[in-house]
Amino acid sequence: MSGVVELGAFRHDDAGEVARLVVAYAAERGVEARIGSADGGKIADQADVYEPLDGWTVVMWPSTSAEAAAEMAQAVSGRLNTIASCVSAYEDDFWSHLIFDAGRERDRFTSRPDYFEEESGTEHRWISDTAVVAGVFGVDAREITDYLTPLTGDELDDDDRRAHPDDEYALTDAWVFVDFWRRVGITYPDADVPPLQFGVSFPPGWEKAITGSA
Repeated sequence: MSGVVELGAFRHDDAGEVARLVVAYAAERGVEARIGSADGGKIADQADVYEPLDGWTVVMWPSTSAEAAAEMAQAVSGRLNTIASCVSAYEDDFWSHLIFDAGRERDRFTSRPDYFEEESGTEHRWISDTAVVAGVFGVDAREITDYLTPLTGDELDDDDRRAHPDDEYALTDAWVFVDFWRRVGITYPDADVPPLQFGVSFPPGWEKAITGSA
């Protein structure tokens, strides 16, 4: 894996409504986003909105800002009064997960809470409460505990350990979020399944306007 991947999954079966809410929230922040058809092709600064599958609509955000992606996901979660599962995967280093329920943050996790250890006070905020996550998704906590346990010590070098024998990715692989999502009922859009339905394009500098940064 190279680069950064920013994803959001909404428990909602209308991709068009999700796309419209993204555009509406961007407009409130002074950003003129536009919805295009799936056949327009991938462009820079575009959020890809995929066809709903099993009750979930997945959005692949532009990879320029995890903070902006999370803020938009939280806003859409609130307006739909539904759950949003937000994933950030960084290079081959680690992955993070945020859950919003009706716009309220319920849990946050990162596989490497010490990665930004120079940021005082951030580590403890990214330790997941697996029982809360299981309750939100309606799954057995035992099915997801290993995914949401931070990697430490020798575990960082164990590239064979998996949460379940049938998982595609090792726990040290940032792409293991694909296996985690599968356990909670969300399908990562791979090989056009589910297919791309809409593209929401943003102008340059959109993320700074969304987050209010300079």
